[in-house]
Amino acid sequence: MLDETRGYRNNNPGNIRLFKKPDGSYIAPFIGEVRPPDEKEFRKFVSMPYGYRALFMVLESKIKKGFNTIPMLIYSYAPPIENPTPVYINSVVANTGIPPERILKADEKTLINLAGAISEFENGKKANKKELEESFKLFRTSGVVEKPANNTPEIPSREKENFFRRYRKPLTYGAYALTAYGLIYLASKKNYDYSRY
Repeated sequence: MLDETRGYRNNNPGNIRLFKKPDGSYIAPFIGEVRPPDEKEFRKFVSMPYGYRALFMVLESKIKKGFNTIPMLIYSYAPPIENPTPVYINSVVANTGIPPERILKADEKTLINLAGAISEFENGKKANKKELEESFKLFRTSGVVEKPANNTPEIPSREKENFFRRYRKPLTYGAYALTAYGLIYLASKKNYDYSRY
């Protein structure tokens, strides 16, 4: 059943991974995260709003660090080494309605749309819009006392500008090509069994 996906079992709709330090201890938990963890690879939260809150934190952090288009964001969030990243990108573009070349802002509407699209891809079920909105209020009012779960270095502004100038057209045309491929792929996987996650 769709409700039994790993993301929903763990109240972790974005399937945010759990990482260890070199000394074997776990990195700092998010607010609302269950410790000690039940799983070795993925975080677990006390409720879905705290899972979405953590996802909002990760997305906001990545966008502010320069991963500010959907292709760049998803390649960072779900790298090809363990994910069908091009299909993931196409799904997020389709479900948010945000063009792949558009520069993302870490505002409420964008973060809610991105979190909903990521949750849907990870779990095979549309996210509850009301739950997303309530979770965003928690994100903005609970206070940020912990660091987000990624150690990606920030990209200098000039380097970001040069990167985007150089790769704007390839990213745009590539994204359109991937969209066509992704739609065909998703159509072929219409009855895909998400319960294995």
